[in-house]
Amino acid sequence: MHILGISGSPRRGSAAANLLGSVASIGDDQVTMTIYESLIELPHFSPELDIEPALDPIAELRRQLRDADAIIICTPEYAFSMPSVLKNALEWSVSSGEFNTKPTATISTSPLYGGGELAHQELLMVLKAVGAQIPEHGSVTVRNTRKRITPEGTIVDAELERELHVLLEGLLSLARSKADE
Repeated sequence: MHILGISGSPRRGSAAANLLGSVASIGDDQVTMTIYESLIELPHFSPELDIEPALDPIAELRRQLRDADAIIICTPEYAFSMPSVLKNALEWSVSSGEFNTKPTATISTSPLYGGGELAHQELLMVLKAVGAQIPEHGSVTVRNTRKRITPEGTIVDAELERELHVLLEGLLSLARSKADE
């Protein structure tokens, strides 16, 4: 199984990126995870730019989405919303349909008690619009990130590790069932 991880923060070493790396280490050796690292290279979405052949950064994003068996998106919350670079990336998949029925898990992260709930709600709404398939237990809100994950991305909270393990197992189960169809 191949999972594509998308961090809603374009900053290397962000809590969202580090958390995705931690999720990758939870999986067994039959699971590979690639982290999409080019959010910042995508042009702002505009229907006038949504042409064939697609511009290189857009074509690469779409290829990685298509090639993945499943997707995990981890977003921080900025100003009570998901970062605009993440929303922009998702908008590039609306007309091309890469998320349609794609097994997708979601994580939000925040150093605050809210855990990025508003960004998480917005992310789920957009994923519903593009037809992503969220498995049961396929969403986790990570509150108080700094107390639960080290700056290097090591999970130090047993409950969080359990939640992420359940998320990953649900995602992989859905992806395997889709592969058997």
